[in-house]
Amino acid sequence: MNFSMIESSSRCCDDRVAGDVDVNEQNTQATCFYIDKGFRIIGRFSVDSEGKPYPLLHLQYYAE
Repeated sequence: MNFSMIESSSRCCDDRVAGDVDVNEQNTQATCFYIDKGFRIIGRFSVDSEGKPYPLLHLQYYAE
């Protein structure tokens, strides 16, 4: 697991600073993790940044 990504999301949530992240759509654990931290899905891409057919979900943090 990418701990720097987890640290970034925790810091983002703790500081109530808006942020966003892209998650592979097939990685349901990561998607659930971010949703539990306050992120919402705001978009979807059918290919990754290299143009490969790996769909990505675009999530953004919303402070409560």
